[in-house]
This record gives sequence, structure tokens and C-alpha cells, in this order.
Amino acid sequence: MDMRKVQEMGGGTLLVSLPKEWTKKNSLVKGSILTFEEAQGGKLLIYPAGNEERESEQAIIEYNAKRMKHLVNMITGTYLLGVDTMKIQGKDRIKYDDRELIKKAIRQLVGLEIVEEDSKSITTQFLIESKSLDIRKMIRRMHMIAKGMFHDAVVSTIESDMHLSKVVTERDEEVDRLYFFLVRLIRSAAQDARLAARFKMTQIDCLDFRVATNLVEGIGDISVEMVKVIETLPLGDLDEKVKNIFISTSEILEEALDISLNGFLGGGIEEVRMVPDLIDRVSENLRLLE
Repeated sequence: MDMRKVQEMGGGTLLVSLPKEWTKKNSLVKGSILTFEEAQGGKLLIYPAGNEERESEQAIIEYNAKRMKHLVNMITGTYLLGVDTMKIQGKDRIKYDDRELIKKAIRQLVGLEIVEEDSKSITTQFLIESKSLDIRKMIRRMHMIAKGMFHDAVVSTIESDMHLSKVVTERDEEVDRLYFFLVRLIRSAAQDARLAARFKMTQIDCLDFRVATNLVEGIGDISVEMVKVIETLPLGDLDEKVKNIFISTSEILEEALDISLNGFLGGGIEEVRMVPDLIDRVSENLRLLE
């Protein structure tokens, strides 16, 4: 760690010298322009003007007709790593069915678009300007979709509504798309202090946001598992008492979800203290159901 003493000039102007090795590395000379950006926690980011954006990352993914599942996983994984340009390249022509499978995988990833295509390759580009996004609003949106899925999963289970259960399953794809997008953004912010500052996050915050998005996405997955249970149950009305306990439990859980997310994103901190009591009520309801 390099520590430097702040000096004062006339008129109250404060000065601090720049590390020599850093100035050489960035080719700074007298008259060079620096950009200053305030980050969370009182930090100040300094970087050469004109060097605000990170270099665009590129990756080539080899097409192999015998390993399509691996290829699709590579597309998703490369996207999550924050790579901007992907080229799926084959030695031979890409088969029609495989091409459709690749395009389906691309459509599931927010911001990724096909910019070039021929018989042996497909090139994609990430076209969204990350720094203009609001991660907190995106988490809230994912939360609202997942919570709606959970609510409908409960209703479909109580009413044995197969149509509603299919709707829940379809919405899980939207939650997954948002989840992958958020993972990409949060990972990029964890690597780039400037991007984290624009998101009004510290790089340590990125760890918490990564866990939070995973938990919200998990609510969507559990909702899908709930509706699958309908297929194994005999059709018919539930006992009214069981139905009422089921509804009450879901309402308590939805309240706990809202309070937890609001507290995490910076509002309603005092209300978070209510969550353990709500969970105790859920546990009691589960005992009654049993």
C-alpha cells in the first residue's frame, strides 16, 4: 500500500502526488487529463481520460454437432463471464436443427443479439450499455415476477388448475433471463470499480447482490416444482380448513419476501425485524397442515 501526504497550496487548494510507476504505465505527462469519480464509502477513482471504458472481450466457441449440450452451456457461461462478442465457429456447416438450438439459447440471454451469420458460423454481440442500468430496479422486477409465480402456484395447487400451472412454468423463463443478466452485470461490477460506482455499489456489495439474486431466482424454481406436484395429486377440492391454512401460509411468506427485499435494497430496515416472527407463523401453519 502506497501512502502519500496531502499538501496545501495558496488559497486552500490541496495536492497529492501520483505514483511514478502508475504514471509511466498510463503514459501520463505534464498536461495529461485525469478523470475523477466518487465511489461508495468515500473512495475516489482516478483514471486517465479517454480510458473510461473497458476493452471489449471476445470469445470463439467451437461448433461440434456431437456436443450440442456442451455448446449451449458454453454460450451461457461465456455470457455470464461478461464477454461482449461470441462467435460460434464450425469446420463444417452448422446443421439446421443445431442452428435453431443455438438461436434459442441466444434469445434467452438479455442483450445478446446475432450480428453476423453464415453457413459455418454465428456471431453475437452484447448490445446493452451496462452503465446506464439500475440493478436495484431489475432485482425488484425479478422479485415481482417470482412472487407472482409463487402466488399463482399456490392458487393452481389449491384449485387443481392445470392451465395456471403452465403459465407459472412459462414465466420461469423470464425470471431465468433476468437472473443471467443480473449475474453478468454484478460479476462485471465486481471486476470493475468504475462500473460498481455507477451502480452505486461497492465491490463487496457485489457479493451480497449475487447471493440475493440467486435466492430470488430460487423462488421461481420452487414455484415450478410446486405446480409439478399437481400432476401427482388426485383432482378434487381440498378440505376447506387445509385450503385456508395453505392460503394463510402463502400470504405470510409473500409478506416476508417483500420486507426482506425492501430491507436489503435500503428501505424498511426496521421492518426486517418482523421476519423471524413471520417465519415462526409459517412453521406453525406447516405443523397444522401435517
